Amino acid sequence: MFAFLGICDAVQLSIKPSGNTFLTGTNLQLRCKCYMNPLGNYTFTKDGVPVVVGGQISVSRNKLLIDNATVGDSGKYSCKAALNQTSSRSSPAPLSVTVVGKFFIMSIGTIVRLDRLPGVLVVSFNCNYCTTGRWI
Repeated sequence: MFAFLGICDAVQLSIKPSGNTFLTGTNLQLRCKCYMNPLGNYTFTKDGVPVVVGGQISVSRNKLLIDNATVGDSGKYSCKAALNQTSSRSSPAPLSVTVVGKFFIMSIGTIVRLDRLPGVLVVSFNCNYCTTGRWI
């Protein structure tokens, strides 16, 4: 009987739900797919820095779980699968994730709510004194 020993040729990084732009509060699951025998380790990075586990961020084997994503969770995510120090594979390109606020607050207190992404949502209103705003 023949058993595969080693590591995959290429790592696949995917995200659920599918897409690249998400509203705050969305639960995200990034999956690093690479068959390894014996079992190896997976590590995740965001913007080239190792992801810190804690709070709403956890890792379960080959999955990075982000509960109630915030705008601060936006970034370029990568993963690495490793059997040991000399045998490892990284995702070929980072996966770009953008988390946007559900509300946009204008400087005079007008609140615009966005409920649908990544589809197009057009909101128009008349505001003579609106100059700045921020996502929340």
